Amino acid sequence: MKSASLFTAGLLALSNVIATPSPTRVQQRNTHSKRWNNTPGFVYAEDGKFKIDGKDFFFAGTTAYWLTQVQTNDDITKTLDDIKSDDLEVVRIWGFREVVGETNDDPATYTQQWVNGEQKCNQAGIDRIKFILDEAEKRGIYVQVSLTNNWAPTFPANATSEFPPGYLSNSYGGIDTYVQQIHPGGDRDLFYTDDAVKAAYKKWLNCIIPQIASHKALFAWELANDPRCRGADGTTTSGDCNAHTITRWTADTSAHVKTLDPNHMTASGDGGFYCTDCKKLFPLPPPPPSVSGGSPHNVGKRGKQRTGYLTTAMVRERIKAEEKAAYRAARNAPGAKKSIRGGWAAPATSFKRQYSSSIGPGYNGAYFVDTEDIANIPTIDCQTFQLFPDQNTYTENGVETSGPPPGGAGGANF
Repeated sequence: MKSASLFTAGLLALSNVIATPSPTRVQQRNTHSKRWNNTPGFVYAEDGKFKIDGKDFFFAGTTAYWLTQVQTNDDITKTLDDIKSDDLEVVRIWGFREVVGETNDDPATYTQQWVNGEQKCNQAGIDRIKFILDEAEKRGIYVQVSLTNNWAPTFPANATSEFPPGYLSNSYGGIDTYVQQIHPGGDRDLFYTDDAVKAAYKKWLNCIIPQIASHKALFAWELANDPRCRGADGTTTSGDCNAHTITRWTADTSAHVKTLDPNHMTASGDGGFYCTDCKKLFPLPPPPPSVSGGSPHNVGKRGKQRTGYLTTAMVRERIKAEEKAAYRAARNAPGAKKSIRGGWAAPATSFKRQYSSSIGPGYNGAYFVDTEDIANIPTIDCQTFQLFPDQNTYTENGVETSGPPPGGAGGANF
């Protein structure tokens, strides 16, 4: 989740993790049969539900991304006690922080260090994550660990006296750190396509994942927090990055994670955006043949069976229905004026009936993420969706924006 204004959505997100459907699970078990949940106690996804030892697992969760940055282990246990007291069973944390150059920071607060372009894994930071998992297990809490971040305001991180290291996105490093350490001045989306950068990220995965692969308190590995072509400045630094770029990277990286840890789920972290007109790299299986003309629930207006994907026409139909409902509500609202002949005359401030042909960036691929395609990758088990019940786009102070403002998703402070 990208900013304080969206933090409530972040708190809701883990309550709305979507388990991938059973065809994907069957594919994954066949592909990764080395050791898949043969030991009791691991969470897994099956038939669109989360399960533990064959029983459905329903939960409410929260995000405490900053948990690795607190000053003492007592602060960690106090936080977990508070989470437990609120009957929350899953917590999402940042399992990464990269520092560049020599530092006096507490070694427990960062997981990697880059010095003169050389990448070093920091065991003290990983040990803190292991401590969090140990303490979470004592309290019956599961932990989703995110492995890198999309949102970094500048490079290097713009830590100031007002916003110290570890404050929000200010100094966690992430995607931009990998690119700039390997290709200074390079396009940020090299993270998804450049062999050297991808190898550096996998080196980090090779360092942390095997150490935690047997821990039952781990809910899932999250490949990245909000993998995007665009960074915190709201721009795309390369014209070649698109939804397929993110999908291919997700498929490649999740497959690598499964070779390191077949016990736990892998989450995409994509945030839940659609690309209704995008060609799918991982298409759903074709629907079964119709019987006696097919079911009306599976047949479109022209008699064709639906593929199961959301389409632009379906989104427009929903928007039109919502606008009609709002129009009817305005007609029946107190203060609605009646003309002499009994017709309705809308007050100046009431809803105006006007259908929009735009489906909004939440659906039209503007975020360069195709959640439906990613969901059908065999090595992706679940996804986290942000909930905005009354919108299909982001807004800042009620004004629609095309992307995060300069300085980060929350402004200059992030």
